[in-house]
Amino acid sequence: MDADLAVLARCVGDVDAFADRHWGRAPVLRRAAGAFDDLLDVDAVESLLVSSARRPTFRLVRDGGTLPPDGYTATVRLGSASVPGVADVGAIATLVGEGATVVLHSLQRTWLPLVGFCRALERATSHPVQANAYLSPGGTPGLGRHADDHDVLVLQVDGAKGWDVDGLGPFDLAAGDVLYLPGGTEHAATATAGPSLHITLGFLRVTYRQVLRRALADLDGDLDDPLPLGYARGDGDGPDRLADGVATRFAETARHLEKADAAEVA
Repeated sequence: MDADLAVLARCVGDVDAFADRHWGRAPVLRRAAGAFDDLLDVDAVESLLVSSARRPTFRLVRDGGTLPPDGYTATVRLGSASVPGVADVGAIATLVGEGATVVLHSLQRTWLPLVGFCRALERATSHPVQANAYLSPGGTPGLGRHADDHDVLVLQVDGAKGWDVDGLGPFDLAAGDVLYLPGGTEHAATATAGPSLHITLGFLRVTYRQVLRRALADLDGDLDDPLPLGYARGDGDGPDRLADGVATRFAETARHLEKADAAEVA
């Protein structure tokens, strides 16, 4: 197994079994996958905030909604420039003590251990990967119940989180556990008695629909012609001309797709 696939296996275990049974199909919970604090820990979150983190690289949420940023950011001076939206660490600490969750965005760009980890996952899966992190005090809900439009791997780094996932039901995710959620899976999470830190790896999956759109982008012909006048009226020859036109263009599209190189357009 090459190094990139080893990174994926660290998260999902048997890569072939994951690809066949779960990828894009069904959620799965993997217990005791291993420690993930080499990627991010609580001290690292504090370091990122203290080192002049700026919106929109972070936000705070509470009771299922995002808090107004003017309650936890400030404008600071850097040389002769005024820089708005900088993390106010004191205000953030107060809000976290009152039940707010800290969300760090796009760590695949800003935190070196996750930069390399996400790049390896991208090479292993051929899909773009983004990384966010969630630091919650005990017993507090984060975002409300929702479904993401991309696939997600949840790596529980520290503490535990209670989850309720369509297809799996309610359960606790403990440090070292991994949860996979295909896009469109409804879920909600709540920190248990103590603080919780988890990383979400979002796979911005390349779909067959996207490939077909690319394949059709250079199709010569008249796909952009307007439909016949009166095509929806139900009288005259509009409906017949619509049916003939659609049949002709279906045939043209099929001939074009037969000649397309699948690997090239993907």
